[in-house]
Amino acid sequence: MQKKVLVVDDEADITQRMKEIIDREGYQALTASNGVEALEVLKGTSVDLVLTDAGMPKMRGEDLVTAINGRYDFQREEYAKKCFGGDVAAYDAFVEKHKSTPVLMMSKDPDIIGGSAKIIGALGCFPKSYTWPPFDEVQLVQTLRQYL
Repeated sequence: MQKKVLVVDDEADITQRMKEIIDREGYQALTASNGVEALEVLKGTSVDLVLTDAGMPKMRGEDLVTAINGRYDFQREEYAKKCFGGDVAAYDAFVEKHKSTPVLMMSKDPDIIGGSAKIIGALGCFPKSYTWPPFDEVQLVQTLRQYL
């Protein structure tokens, strides 16, 4: 069975290029342009890895990570209200299903790259750059092979 990778980024050119590479490497790429869309994707399917940008509209990457892993109980009702129509039991079932899904943040911010991603429960941070190409394609392939 083909492993699935969910790429979450509000920059369409980055999402598209990552999708091309992931598909070329024999995995199935799913995409979302923000955290809310990513949760909708995850409601319908399980994935083997999530790569999420840190800074996005609607729901930041940090919030997506904690929504997936249910790390902070005090946010439970907020996420249930925002993404599950207020149904806390549905959100709890979602967390139970996805809490062990590996998530990597993606960022240009050295603080996130340096460790704050791990504090919230991400595996770490995949570095992006301000220049083109916005990420190291060889490093992406190595990351896929490492986590899949």
